[in-house]
Amino acid sequence: MSRREGLGQTMSRRGELNRYLDGRMTPRERAAFEERLAADPRLAVEVTETRRTLALLRGLPEHRAPAGMVAAIMAEVRQEPVPARLPAAIELLARAFQPSRLAMAAVAVVLVVGTGLLTQPRVHPLDLSVYDEAFVEQCLRDYYVEASKGLTHAQDGTGESHSATGLEF
Repeated sequence: MSRREGLGQTMSRRGELNRYLDGRMTPRERAAFEERLAADPRLAVEVTETRRTLALLRGLPEHRAPAGMVAAIMAEVRQEPVPARLPAAIELLARAFQPSRLAMAAVAVVLVVGTGLLTQPRVHPLDLSVYDEAFVEQCLRDYYVEASKGLTHAQDGTGESHSATGLEF
């Protein structure tokens, strides 16, 4: 297995290798694996080493655990007290994964601002390109005339009148 392989790839490759050595591949899978085996010297070494290891393991004498050994071990495990620090560690982990007040406040602010932005009426710019240019010009003149009524000639303290809007047509 190369250093570049991730854990998932390594496990998958190991599982594939085991299925090959156990004879649990379909003929198509076996043919594809053997093609890769012929092209990849590292895979060939891995297959050879795994076969050698399996042969050594099969050559070991078989030993059985004494009768009642598993039951005796389990009884001993059940009698051991839970370490005193374990509940404290569990409580610490529970507190570490609780959302903080600051995070909750940030979420609330985002929700309020987001809701405000989404519920505000949309202001679309007036598209004047669909109207005749002379019509738009006349509308603008009428608007400014109406808006500037009463403001057209404002008096400054000297008695002179000035155009309040600064617009001349």
